[in-house]
Amino acid sequence: MMNFVSYLKNHFAVVGQYRPLLVAFYFLFILALGMTTFTHYGMSADELISRTNGGMSLNYIAEKFNITWLKNDPILATFDIPLNEYYDRDYGVAFDLPVFFIERLFSLNDSRQQFLLRHALTFLVFWAGLIAMYHAAKLRFNHWGYALLASTLLLTSPRLYGEAFFNNKDIVFMACCAASLYTLTRLRLTLSWQSAFLHACMIALTINIRIAGVILFGLTIFMLVMLASLRLISVRQWLTLTVVFGVTSALCIVGLWPWLWEDPFTNFLVALKNMSKFRWDYFNLYLGDYVFAKSLPWHYAPTWIALTTPILISACFVLGAVHVCIKVVSRPRQNLQRLDYFLDFLFLAAAGGPICAVIILNSTLYDGWRQLYFIYPAIVLLSVAGLHALNKKQVLGIPVAGLMGILFSVQILFNVSWMIRNHPFQHLYFNGLMALLSSHQSFERDYWGLTDVKGLEFILANDDRHRITIRSLGVTSAQQAIELLRPQDRKRMILDPSNLESDYILTNYRFFDGSRFEQPDKVYTVFYEIVIDGSTVLTVYRRLSTSQQ
Repeated sequence: MMNFVSYLKNHFAVVGQYRPLLVAFYFLFILALGMTTFTHYGMSADELISRTNGGMSLNYIAEKFNITWLKNDPILATFDIPLNEYYDRDYGVAFDLPVFFIERLFSLNDSRQQFLLRHALTFLVFWAGLIAMYHAAKLRFNHWGYALLASTLLLTSPRLYGEAFFNNKDIVFMACCAASLYTLTRLRLTLSWQSAFLHACMIALTINIRIAGVILFGLTIFMLVMLASLRLISVRQWLTLTVVFGVTSALCIVGLWPWLWEDPFTNFLVALKNMSKFRWDYFNLYLGDYVFAKSLPWHYAPTWIALTTPILISACFVLGAVHVCIKVVSRPRQNLQRLDYFLDFLFLAAAGGPICAVIILNSTLYDGWRQLYFIYPAIVLLSVAGLHALNKKQVLGIPVAGLMGILFSVQILFNVSWMIRNHPFQHLYFNGLMALLSSHQSFERDYWGLTDVKGLEFILANDDRHRITIRSLGVTSAQQAIELLRPQDRKRMILDPSNLESDYILTNYRFFDGSRFEQPDKVYTVFYEIVIDGSTVLTVYRRLSTSQQ
């Protein structure tokens, strides 16, 4: 066995000579994969709102700075509600604003063009987040193999990859958090004002995606205080880094967020207050029951994370967390002066702190744990740290690291296989623990409504009429799905919720009010279904009297 391990070490040493080329090819392959498949994904329920957020801010800028060509744009002119009166004005627009600007710059006037642009750019940000993960892990572990593993674990986490094409809120925020962890790690290594400046710019961008990014701002201040208390930096150096970081962050946050321009301090506090207890007065399907989103049980987020994260990542995260806690508790000053334990402790705080805060504050969560996706880069980094801690351990003379490497390889291959089989619905992934706890029907499934587009496309392919009436059961986002269809197909689709005799009925089994799904009466029959892991996530019913000619 040891000879085999020695062979592997020698083999990887040879491979390491081609590291730059291999890493470049790896990320270019991922980019090519995303750019050739982003059109396969449906449209989420949030994308119309996100586009509107960007349009409102761009219209505000056009009016404020008298930008003629924007003011004369007929589509932008429809976003004419004063920004301070707009309902969702407290959302950061660091992604939505530039995307809307690009849309108008290239005069993309068809809804399909507009939202496919958003899908492509959302994936590009996710891709950039993967690169940031690589560099953060490379700084932490000082080895390109572990760095590549960290990026691969994030890439092959099915739910995160699936949502990387349409979730321009949580996935974009998560990618920015990955980049923030990289700049934070870089700041810890260099302790220079230039690194503090770069990190501040990244933190400001992250906060302008979601206000929850203030957690990383607080984590940075906490790190600087720790460095000073451990006497790793002088008081003068601490003051310099803190001032550069704090002032740059504040200026960039205000500069990137148009709504803050009129009253920065007050509006920022309003946004912070609103997001800490979000305005969502509906129900979540959880463990077979509907629970009010503002009164969730403490185990809601941990359960969702455990059921949708690949099991080995969760196991090694626990291992890494326990390992760093033991080291820090046993010899706090000595071990925190070490770079590896110091960074692992920060990663643990970045992952565990928000979960504890959500539980303690009883924060509003909905649609699974997507509002906590931003902690996933820290989870992955600490998971790799857990694997790294096993590097020199042996069981019965067999290196544990080698066995874990094999297990991770199997896990990654299994996930990739699952993702290919269920493309483009990777966002519906549950791991093997689901079979032990409950069925898929006990949890929210396609709460995004991504499957609706496939349902409509199936109807269009099998019904030649020029006018097709449809309606939805529950909160199936059929209108959003129609927006993503080709222009000639949109003209054929008539969405009429009041038409009880519509040709087709769609449901993705999503009900905000806590009601249960009731199957249409006998005049309708099942026409099309999408099933993932034995669970039906979309059903299309056809009226029996409907003629398809």
